[in-house]
Amino acid sequence: MSKRKAFSPYKQRQRVAKHVIRNLMVAYSTWLDGCVLFDQKSQCLIHPTDSIVAGFQYRYKWSLLIAIFGRNQLGDEYMKSEIITANEPCTQSQLAPLAWEYHQQLLKEFPRHHLIGVGWLADPFGADISEQEAGDIFTGLGVWDATTTADEVMKQINKEAA
Repeated sequence: MSKRKAFSPYKQRQRVAKHVIRNLMVAYSTWLDGCVLFDQKSQCLIHPTDSIVAGFQYRYKWSLLIAIFGRNQLGDEYMKSEIITANEPCTQSQLAPLAWEYHQQLLKEFPRHHLIGVGWLADPFGADISEQEAGDIFTGLGVWDATTTADEVMKQINKEAA
């Protein structure tokens, strides 16, 4: 008879955490007050409970869609985005510096007079986030309602990076 594996409380908690956050994404934008949780299944923002917050304390192989939002002189709105996949597991709190680094690279190529905001979406299980899906989520978060100038956005980005 083969020997069973020993019970590991850590692995058990990690399995429960994955189940609790299975349909959740972390969303951030310059016009929101910090990160919010978005439920992909019900397509709405949710209030974080203690179990959800605990679930995000574990390391995951995240996929991160970073986006810059712009509006040209004719009033047409557009988004420039890039998807980054984490090479190794990391916690949600380690994503912000990574996103800031990639935002800086994208901002160099973006027309400054069109800039109205930046944002990112993160999936803890590394699922690809389509631009169409991201656009719908960001629209639901009210990104196009922003009336900020490029200077205000840059101040906000630099303040949060510090």
